[in-house]
Amino acid sequence: MSLITEAVQRLETQVCGSGCEDNIVTLKRNPDGPVCQYVRGVTVAGYYGGRIAHITTNFPIEANTRVSFMFGAALDTAPQRMAALGIMNAVLGFLCLERTINACGATRYSDCQRDLTARIRGRSIYPVGTLSLPSGGGEVYAANPAAADIILITGDGLCTDEGLALCEQYRDSGRLLFIGPETSGLCSLLDLPHWCPYGRASPGEDA
Repeated sequence: MSLITEAVQRLETQVCGSGCEDNIVTLKRNPDGPVCQYVRGVTVAGYYGGRIAHITTNFPIEANTRVSFMFGAALDTAPQRMAALGIMNAVLGFLCLERTINACGATRYSDCQRDLTARIRGRSIYPVGTLSLPSGGGEVYAANPAAADIILITGDGLCTDEGLALCEQYRDSGRLLFIGPETSGLCSLLDLPHWCPYGRASPGEDA
């Protein structure tokens, strides 16, 4: 079982029998949606029960599907895994169990850069997935995850076979830090460390 299928199983336990699992979630590209400054890709909105959750990814998928499509599914491709992350965010947002389901607005970018720089200053980091990090923070890039103080994981990084395997390997190391709204629902379900201090419950909410 991967981190993603484990999180899906946790969500299934929470919603099974409530009727939520039978409702439709829509995944649709939204180029005008909020984007985390550290990630790159296509912005996809997940619509569920009046809630909107945005993710940014290089594995975009558009679909109308029941939440239950994830339950028991292998989720063995990167687009399927990213779709699962988006669906989890939208459903948890609807249930008021996770609020960081949209990136902050550009007005908070500098605040987030300042805080993240303070978090990683003087520490060796290893990115999993493409990251555009602030420069000048004194961080050192490790040659491999074993040498890193902090392993930073994006949603796209998590959705690859290699990223999932690495996260499993270092899950209990205390060095994983998932970054961006893409992974917020998964981290909430699995109680994993997550960085998105200025993320929003809705795209129109003041950051």
